[in-house]
Amino acid sequence: AFCPNPAESFFEIGNLTQTGISVSVVNMVGQELIQINNYNSTASISVSALPIGIYSVIIENAKGEKQKLQLVVSH
Repeated sequence: AFCPNPAESFFEIGNLTQTGISVSVVNMVGQELIQINNYNSTASISVSALPIGIYSVIIENAKGEKQKLQLVVSH
Protein backbone atom coordinates (compact mmCIF):
# COMPACT_ATOMS: atom_id res chain seq x y z
CA ALA A 1 0.00 0.00 0.00
CA PHE A 2 1.22 3.47 -0.72
CA CYS A 3 0.18 6.94 0.25
CA PRO A 4 -0.74 9.61 -0.38
CA ASN A 5 -2.80 8.79 -3.45
CA PRO A 6 -3.40 11.11 -5.23
CA ALA A 7 0.16 12.33 -4.74
CA GLU A 8 1.15 15.95 -5.13
CA SER A 9 4.92 15.82 -4.75
CA PHE A 10 5.86 12.41 -3.32
CA PHE A 11 4.56 9.04 -2.20
CA GLU A 12 5.76 6.32 0.15
CA ILE A 13 5.23 2.59 0.08
CA GLY A 14 4.56 1.08 3.48
CA ASN A 15 4.41 -2.41 4.95
CA LEU A 16 7.33 -3.79 2.96
CA THR A 17 8.93 -6.56 4.97
CA GLN A 18 11.24 -7.90 2.28
CA THR A 19 14.58 -6.56 1.09
CA GLY A 20 15.71 -6.22 -2.50
CA ILE A 21 12.51 -4.46 -3.59
CA SER A 22 12.55 -2.47 -6.80
CA VAL A 23 9.97 0.18 -7.58
CA SER A 24 9.13 1.53 -11.04
CA VAL A 25 6.76 4.32 -12.04
CA VAL A 26 5.44 3.83 -15.57
CA ASN A 27 3.23 6.13 -17.62
CA MET A 28 0.17 5.02 -19.58
CA VAL A 29 2.18 4.32 -22.74
CA GLY A 30 4.61 2.07 -20.89
CA GLN A 31 7.57 4.43 -20.48
CA GLU A 32 9.49 3.88 -17.26
CA LEU A 33 9.92 7.31 -15.67
CA ILE A 34 11.29 6.39 -12.24
CA GLN A 35 13.29 3.29 -11.28
CA ILE A 36 14.51 2.65 -7.74
CA ASN A 37 16.42 -0.49 -6.81
CA ASN A 38 16.73 -1.70 -3.21
CA TYR A 39 13.88 0.55 -2.09
CA ASN A 40 13.89 1.39 1.60
CA SER A 41 10.33 1.50 2.95
CA THR A 42 11.07 4.68 4.90
CA ALA A 43 12.06 6.62 1.76
CA SER A 44 9.83 9.00 -0.17
CA ILE A 45 9.62 8.80 -3.95
CA SER A 46 9.35 12.21 -5.57
CA VAL A 47 6.78 12.70 -8.33
CA SER A 48 7.03 16.50 -8.41
CA ALA A 49 8.69 16.38 -11.86
CA LEU A 50 5.93 14.22 -13.37
CA PRO A 51 2.98 15.75 -15.24
CA ILE A 52 -0.48 15.43 -13.73
CA GLY A 53 -1.93 12.06 -14.69
CA ILE A 54 -2.36 8.40 -13.90
CA TYR A 55 0.66 6.13 -13.55
CA SER A 56 1.37 2.51 -12.75
CA VAL A 57 3.60 1.72 -9.81
CA ILE A 58 5.25 -1.67 -10.20
CA ILE A 59 6.73 -3.21 -7.06
CA GLU A 60 8.99 -6.21 -7.68
CA ASN A 61 10.56 -8.37 -4.99
CA ALA A 62 13.85 -10.26 -5.15
CA LYS A 63 12.03 -13.38 -6.43
CA GLY A 64 10.71 -11.48 -9.44
CA GLU A 65 7.13 -11.34 -8.15
CA LYS A 66 5.42 -8.14 -9.27
CA GLN A 67 2.55 -6.11 -7.92
CA LYS A 68 1.05 -3.33 -10.03
CA LEU A 69 -0.81 -0.43 -8.43
CA GLN A 70 -2.33 2.73 -9.82
CA LEU A 71 -1.10 6.17 -8.74
CA VAL A 72 -2.72 9.50 -9.48
CA VAL A 73 -0.41 12.53 -9.61
CA SER A 74 -2.12 15.88 -9.00
CA HIS A 75 -0.04 18.98 -8.23
